[in-house]
Amino acid sequence: MAKNHRKESKKISIQMNRSERILPSSIEVEKAILSILISFPDSVLEIADSLTPEMFYKDANSIIYRAILELVDKSQVINALSIVETLRKNQELEKAGGFAYIAEIADISSSPADLIYYVNLLKEKTILRELISVSSSIIDKSYEPGTQIDTLIDWAEEQIFRIRIKKEKIEKTTEAKFTDVLKKFEEISRSGRYLTGIPSGFIKLDEITMGFQPGELTIVASRPSVGKTSFVLNIAENVALGVQGNGRINPEEAKPILIFSLEMPEEQIVSRLLCTNAKVERDKIIKGRLSQQEWKLLTNSAEKLGKSQIFIDDSGSLNTLEMKAKARRFKSRYGIKLIIVDYLQLVNSHIETNNRYEQITYVSQALKAMAKELNVPVIACSQLARYVERRDDRKPQLSDLKESGSIEQDADLVLMIYRKNMYLTEEEIDPKNMNLAEIIIAKNRNGPLGTVKLNFFKEFTYFSDRFDIYDHEDI
Repeated sequence: MAKNHRKESKKISIQMNRSERILPSSIEVEKAILSILISFPDSVLEIADSLTPEMFYKDANSIIYRAILELVDKSQVINALSIVETLRKNQELEKAGGFAYIAEIADISSSPADLIYYVNLLKEKTILRELISVSSSIIDKSYEPGTQIDTLIDWAEEQIFRIRIKKEKIEKTTEAKFTDVLKKFEEISRSGRYLTGIPSGFIKLDEITMGFQPGELTIVASRPSVGKTSFVLNIAENVALGVQGNGRINPEEAKPILIFSLEMPEEQIVSRLLCTNAKVERDKIIKGRLSQQEWKLLTNSAEKLGKSQIFIDDSGSLNTLEMKAKARRFKSRYGIKLIIVDYLQLVNSHIETNNRYEQITYVSQALKAMAKELNVPVIACSQLARYVERRDDRKPQLSDLKESGSIEQDADLVLMIYRKNMYLTEEEIDPKNMNLAEIIIAKNRNGPLGTVKLNFFKEFTYFSDRFDIYDHEDI
């Protein structure tokens, strides 16, 4: 009993200490910022897009800053008198400390050169208060009866991650943002590089898509055994090694990636990556028929891929909350630049419904939300509906996406793999097109549609550029 009493007393003491502490703030910094804005009105535009009234801890300072923004919005002069008149009209002059307090702020001697420094200090205090607020909410929610652990952990991680991104983000003025984009365009023009996203490693595909864009969802779809897993693993290898197309490797372009494999175990994924990179048939390994040269190729590939940052999660039945939480941690810890999900229909929706359409819709929306939150491209494999097999040519269309129109709606880019030779007899196959595979760009939110023709070597599960044939047409 005495032990329990001591524990209870300790809890009460901690709660009292927490409530008695003064939240992080700097009233002097707040006043210095307002003083600069009053004395040098043009400087308001320098910080107006990144500094909000809520960032001021003292209510009076927040009210004064809101009045300054109102004057800017109306293109009116900014000085102590105009601020007083605005506050009087809004019936907030007393809340803002009255004329005497505003005059006191206006008399502070501050240099506009210090404005950004002061604003950054204010943001740090704001972030600390947000951390305290989120931590308190986590504690409160943990005491609530019936709390779902997974839901709470996901919520807590999302809140902390949001604050972390805010801390890491470099705030820029509107002018600087446009200047940075212009510099990016100049760099592309000067270097001849047309990519604005993560390159797939396939030259013709990247010419149309300009790479996989951060925050966007790409769907790679096909019927079973056509090669969608092989295709996304080829992309994974290319990104992780810095392949720029046609086998050219630039190690400086290598990027860390994360693969969620819901169908294959990690060992099988690694095995396929090794064989693809080495151009060695997996059947030979299984049957123990490797030559000395092939062993050497595999050893070299293992060394090369072992230095890359390819992270694989083969947890079987992941739901959307668990996947997002893991992706968030990998992004924070390793700076993941690309996420691959194989495949969409195997992800659990984390909602209680027997309606398959609703489940797939939820998963599709969750993957798009994950791409936006983490600001990385997400590539998800998807099955196509069975009725594609009923067409004479079996060429897939957007309407063939299985079980939910939401996949098409949420996706920014839809790539469909088509291998006509799968449906032909040996006599019907043109020897020149023996390894032909078509990547149909069926949806491209930011660019044209088209068809890219690649080579596919089934024995190596390997796609490669094909430079002799290239179609670019509306589909």
